[in-house]
Amino acid sequence: MSLLNKMQEKDIFSESEQEVIRYLLMNPTENLTIGQLAAGSSTSNSTIVRMCRKLGYEGYRQFKVDFIKETESRKYLGETVDYSQPFCNRENIQDIIRNMGTLYKESTDLLLQNLDGKNVERISKVILEARRLYLYAIGDSLSTARSFANKLLKLDIYPVMAYEFGESDASTYNITEKDCAVFLSYSLKHSQYKRNFRMLKRKGVPVIVITANEEHLIAKMADYKLIIPRKESDFKIATFYSQLAFSFLCDILYSAIYAHDYEYYKRRKQEIDNL
Repeated sequence: MSLLNKMQEKDIFSESEQEVIRYLLMNPTENLTIGQLAAGSSTSNSTIVRMCRKLGYEGYRQFKVDFIKETESRKYLGETVDYSQPFCNRENIQDIIRNMGTLYKESTDLLLQNLDGKNVERISKVILEARRLYLYAIGDSLSTARSFANKLLKLDIYPVMAYEFGESDASTYNITEKDCAVFLSYSLKHSQYKRNFRMLKRKGVPVIVITANEEHLIAKMADYKLIIPRKESDFKIATFYSQLAFSFLCDILYSAIYAHDYEYYKRRKQEIDNL
């Protein structure tokens, strides 16, 4: 869930903390000090710090960085749709179509704004140079990982689906430092991820993580990472945004790999098409 969405969850904040939030949303100014915020909202520094900690920050300074970043991002993107529930009960089909189109467009704009080309280049080289690529994904993300694998096999890269046949421990045991592993998970909360990650680190395997949970141990300790903005809440109609984001990033990685030797891969693809 995004920071601005969290700030609107009134149940977790006291009345004075809600006053702080109301003032912030009306005055999203980068130069606003904690003292000025306290005076403007008729509260206190300690109230502001408590609010920040409820949102997952140590203090106001760390909170303000993300708050201003997300506020500016929303101005730039003009977000108009709820990423978790893009349509409501009894909404007509034309509105649903429009909302879903908006969700896709805004999601793509958001991802492009947060994507670092140099990081994508590094990750694509790691995948290309690895002896084998292991994909760690469960649930909806597994379908996205399979689509990624389907594209890669046309480039003579044959990923191993680590959770296929329920044998992730065996797959992880067989992996070596000459291979690489990719975790594809919005939250990284599945217990099996942590178990397999620890084994990978002990073996010195390069680990790539694509996730929205940058505070998770796996994301912090991974060798390479692609972080997508958190936009989905715990309750959602479907994983529209997260799987769109994963598919988009996987397509970019595939394209970056292809571009490393464009003419060679183009010739191979033409030969395959002519079979």
